[in-house]
Amino acid sequence: MIAGIGHDKDRSVADLVAAVSLKTPTAVAVYLKNEMAEFEALLDSLRGRLAEWAEEMLGGCTTFLRERAMRLEQQTMRLVHECSLGLQRTGAELGHRATEAVRRSGDRLGTLRSGVAQAARFALANHGLRADNLASMLRHRSFDFLSVRRRELALTGDLVASRDPRRILEMGFSVVRQKGGALADPLALHPGDRVEIETHSRTFEAQIDKIKPI
Repeated sequence: MIAGIGHDKDRSVADLVAAVSLKTPTAVAVYLKNEMAEFEALLDSLRGRLAEWAEEMLGGCTTFLRERAMRLEQQTMRLVHECSLGLQRTGAELGHRATEAVRRSGDRLGTLRSGVAQAARFALANHGLRADNLASMLRHRSFDFLSVRRRELALTGDLVASRDPRRILEMGFSVVRQKGGALADPLALHPGDRVEIETHSRTFEAQIDKIKPI
């Protein structure tokens, strides 16, 4: 309560109970004007401090998001590199196994031929088999053995070819790249991002318009 009745000689009950007692109504108006000016200055100061705080918060959030984006990109590149190394090691191991299988097949074929020759000599010495019958038997056994080994080699070759990235692309699959690296996590895509789609015959450039959840 503010009192400003305007009688200097008298002091009324209102003057006694008022929070602020002034001599005239004009003094009351000046007092209120000064109080409003101080209140507006306080509001301006609080508004400036709030703006500075908000700017600091936004700057901190921006820095945090940039750091997280860089870490995510580094992790993605590391995973792509590890997958590439794994595919290379798998291809080298399959090639080594195929070579070893071919070598073992050759060794077994040589052993079989030696055994067949010994059996033939023993048969000729003990049973007097005719040479033409023995030759026919040898050709038949050799043909069967070679047929089995050819099938084994064909299966091994198919296994090696099925792990070839080019063969995978020929089967209808594709590789999606973003910013020069393979895209390992589709959740990193956002509408408006541009990507490259590599297929067996050509490479396409595309822009993400909409992302639908599965």
